[in-house]
Amino acid sequence: MLNLNGIKVKNRIWLAAGAAGYGKGWPWERPLIKLGLVDLTAFGGVITKTLTLEPRAGNYMDPFEFERRSLMSHLCRISSQERKNVLRKIPGGWINNLGWWNVGIDYWIENIYPDLTDIAIIPNIGGFIMGEYLKLIEKLNPLNIIAIEVNISCPNIKPDYDPQRDLPELFRMAKTISRHPLILKIGPSEQDLRLAQTAAASGFNAISAINTVPGAIAVKDGIFQGGQSGGRIKETALWWILRLKEALKISKTPIIGGGGITSWKDCPDFFEAGASAITLGSGFLSLTNFWLPTRIAKKYGK
Repeated sequence: MLNLNGIKVKNRIWLAAGAAGYGKGWPWERPLIKLGLVDLTAFGGVITKTLTLEPRAGNYMDPFEFERRSLMSHLCRISSQERKNVLRKIPGGWINNLGWWNVGIDYWIENIYPDLTDIAIIPNIGGFIMGEYLKLIEKLNPLNIIAIEVNISCPNIKPDYDPQRDLPELFRMAKTISRHPLILKIGPSEQDLRLAQTAAASGFNAISAINTVPGAIAVKDGIFQGGQSGGRIKETALWWILRLKEALKISKTPIIGGGGITSWKDCPDFFEAGASAITLGSGFLSLTNFWLPTRIAKKYGK
């Protein structure tokens, strides 16, 4: 058992927010989990996709309809135009513009969380105003979870608060009311770097870096923009982890590093850059390499 500044985990290989959906896998991953080809219990932490106070269709489709659809229905829709409106494959990765599409915290607590007893769950939460974050933390307080990841850095969201003015107060209040360790999820920006220092000074247990990288591509009907993920952002992720390590050298707050890890060979680079644990993300959202996350967790998670 590792203790990362109060975050107690069995190993340092985690799944990034959304890689396993709400914590039990996406519909097309669940048969693989049942067959034992993907083992979510092998990871030190499994971070959920972003949960908000209310259900959100975001830029995609009704999230409850998504959960009700059959596996065959999902497989038939993989190349649909509706999917292309929010998710595009690009060389070396993906661009997504889902916009915090999710079933909401209450549905997750009532209908999904009870099935996650053997998994080291870390809910990722997002709010449009300060009070939403605090209400989310209060709802999560009674649960048996590893930590809470506070998402302030999604490139597809425009919050109704001023980050520089309001977030320092949020960090102090969140740390006061939370019964669980707190992780701040930051993006690749100077502002987020400063906010990471503020969060660490407020007592946040770790900083997670990085979120998706803003990007855009030309498509048939215009410009598609959103957050880039996958192997193409590895060098960017390593750069910001190095910057973050220097920024946090006084507090020595642990860094959870991720972005562009597509092979077990990438893992040592992130540890060398200063990460205490790493997250595996969109590089594994494919039926062609579904087995790799579990293999990495068992190889490096000792």
